[in-house]
Amino acid sequence: MRRVRFRFEHIEPVWWGLFGAGGVLAAMVLPGLLVLLLLSGWLPALDVARLPEIEGLWFLRLGVHLLVSALLFHSAHRIYHGMHDLLLPTGWVARALTYGLAIAYLGLVVFDLSGALGAVLGT
Repeated sequence: MRRVRFRFEHIEPVWWGLFGAGGVLAAMVLPGLLVLLLLSGWLPALDVARLPEIEGLWFLRLGVHLLVSALLFHSAHRIYHGMHDLLLPTGWVARALTYGLAIAYLGLVVFDLSGALGAVLGT
C-alpha cells in the first residue's frame, strides 16, 4: 500500500471553506449584530446593563466565539492571499502568522468554554 505524505496543499479546501463561512457571517450576521448593539442604548428591551446575565449563557458564548473565529479565518485567508497578490513572501512564516493567530483564538475558545461548561456541570 502506498503511503500518502501530508502536505499543506491537501488542506487548502478547508481554508477556502472557512474563508467562505467567515465571509457569509461577515456579510449576513455581523451587520445585524451591530445594529442591535447600536439600538441597545435606545430600546429598553436591549439594555446594556443586562449583558452580564447574557454572558453567563454558554450557548450564546459559543455562538459569539464561533462568529469571531469564522471572521478571523476569513481575514487570515484574505490577508494571506493579499500578500500573494502583492508578491510578498508567502512561505510557512506567513501561513503561521495568518492562520496561526486564528487557530490560537480557537485554543482560547476551548479554554473559555471549558470553564463555562465546567460551571454549568458543577465541576
